[in-house]
Amino acid sequence: MGAAGEQAVAATLDGLPVAWSALHSIPLGDPDSPTGDLDHLVIGPGGVFVINAKHHPGQAVFVKGDMVMVARHDQPYIAGARRDAMTVAVRLSAAVGTPITVTPAIVFVGADEVVIKFPPRDTMITTRGQLLDALTRRRVALDAPTLTAIVEVAQRPGTWR
Repeated sequence: MGAAGEQAVAATLDGLPVAWSALHSIPLGDPDSPTGDLDHLVIGPGGVFVINAKHHPGQAVFVKGDMVMVARHDQPYIAGARRDAMTVAVRLSAAVGTPITVTPAIVFVGADEVVIKFPPRDTMITTRGQLLDALTRRRVALDAPTLTAIVEVAQRPGTWR
């Protein structure tokens, strides 16, 4: 079921404007990563995002700060997304040679309802249907040379080992 959510988000990311890049299923080789890989890494003028797809068909999702509940069960999604974003920030910063900020993002797929009482301070929460707007409406954060450098190193397998 998780793979179906990741594939749905990947299909949505195919609709990003040309200035944006999306990489999928990046193996981190990191024992601290909840899954060992990133679902999606998105790089564009609005920044760098680690996107975790969460497929919960027919379920109700409630977000209040750092708390995420799915069908009334607490989920550790925020902490996991933050860990992955920090890992990516460290590796990209080392490879590019300058500090890179990475925003964790959680995208809910198939949920009947997603209620965000108030969002977490540093993590983007959205649905698949709102994902492209959530990314492309962000203020420009990366100039063209930095964007090109980040995409280049992100595509190298050695960056993730």
